[in-house]
Amino acid sequence: MGLDGVELVVEIEDSFDVVISDQEALGLITPGDILELLLQNKFWKLPQRPLMQFLFHDLRKAVVAEFGVESRKVRPKAAIVETLPQFRTKARRDRVLQGLALPRPPEGYSARLGLRRDFGNFGDLARELLARNYGELSRRLGCWHAREVWTCLRHIISTQLGVKVEKITRDVQLVNDLGLD
Repeated sequence: MGLDGVELVVEIEDSFDVVISDQEALGLITPGDILELLLQNKFWKLPQRPLMQFLFHDLRKAVVAEFGVESRKVRPKAAIVETLPQFRTKARRDRVLQGLALPRPPEGYSARLGLRRDFGNFGDLARELLARNYGELSRRLGCWHAREVWTCLRHIISTQLGVKVEKITRDVQLVNDLGLD
């Protein structure tokens, strides 16, 4: 496995709070293989409940606390910068993250205008936070959801390999089809 493969495994380990042995990593040929490893080794003991609504509720509370905006304005499809132009201020974004107490911010979130130049919408931010912190959130809330694990895994693979998320199916090969080195 090349450097890209190692980076992908490390990102998955960090996001899902798991350890993938070298032997297991060598057997990961498709995203479906990764999903099965995650489901078998990490989450099967916990009850299944979606985490996104819990995370979005907490994100909304943190945004309202920091910016004093009405909670009804913080909706999944609401554009962040249109709703809160002050969101561009790094210190205020950092305080929102501190309010969530999540270990892994979205890539580029704190350093510069990450995610997208306009930060996308609140749903984008919540999905990115969920993908990068799924293991922590499942441990904290004591639940998980198979469909969310798959969605988060696809997001991580897409981000790491620079491919469109639509190309990532359970049976596509990481090396041959998605260009993993």
